[in-house]
Amino acid sequence: MVSHRALGSHHGCFSLLVTYVVPISLEQDLMHCTAFATADEYHLGNLSQDLASHGYVEVTSLPRDAANILVIGVENSAKEGDPGMIFFFREGAAVFWNVKDKTMKHVMKVLEKHEIQPYEIALVHWENEELNYIKIEGQSKLHRGEIKLNSELDLDDAILEKFAFSNALCLSVYIRWLLQWPVRTTLTGFGDF
Repeated sequence: MVSHRALGSHHGCFSLLVTYVVPISLEQDLMHCTAFATADEYHLGNLSQDLASHGYVEVTSLPRDAANILVIGVENSAKEGDPGMIFFFREGAAVFWNVKDKTMKHVMKVLEKHEIQPYEIALVHWENEELNYIKIEGQSKLHRGEIKLNSELDLDDAILEKFAFSNALCLSVYIRWLLQWPVRTTLTGFGDF
């Protein structure tokens, strides 16, 4: 894929067209991971049952100490090469891995019924975290704003790695909410933080 970017000076004295090539194979392999903080808390048990009634399947291969999380598998992934998966954290955050937009919207709609103290929808979509990710040989890592997942892991270990990255993404969206709290409370009349 060829992409162009026009550069110009402050006073318009010159402009330059820069062309760079993104290897199509890399772009095709990129998948998306999106995290949202939507509420103060979720009713995970009820959410699990509701999602199951819509045909979603719970992934149960997490360790026992991961009791405050629900992991759901998605039948049709956005791209081939990695199963679609959703992590719901009891503390009110959801992380979508390789999930089609249509499916994400449907799940978010189902999720609304299981939120305790939901956040404003406009802010939820504004204050999210989106990262690309790709499967690679070698150790998983975050590199230059892109998640690189070890392609050699078995499914259980791959879920654990996604869980670790999901946990970090949830903290990132929570921090954004905390930074917005004084602004939100002032605007809604509850006073300063």
